[in-house]
Amino acid sequence: MNKKINKLSKLTEYYDLYKLLLTNLQQEIFELYYFEDFSLSEIANNRKVARSTIHDILKSVEKNLIQFEDKLKLNYQNKKLLKLILKIKDQDLQDDFFNLLKKY
Repeated sequence: MNKKINKLSKLTEYYDLYKLLLTNLQQEIFELYYFEDFSLSEIANNRKVARSTIHDILKSVEKNLIQFEDKLKLNYQNKKLLKLILKIKDQDLQDDFFNLLKKY
């Protein structure tokens, strides 16, 4: 169970960073499955395709997100940056950095 939660957490973090690199269809299926809690069958029925088609698309999206992170490392860099910001003693300066990060 913990492994599933960890996978879900990573995938949703990666999705937030890399969703614009996915097609609209891939985004829709990922969001329905992971954020709206639709089953593969429900998504397939709504789109009038086979369940295996949705499964294949979802697995492809998961693979792509992992590959994007492996190559670009945006999530890793963000976490490193957050750790550094938290070391700043001046709260106003820390807030300024957090606000700057939110823009990107």
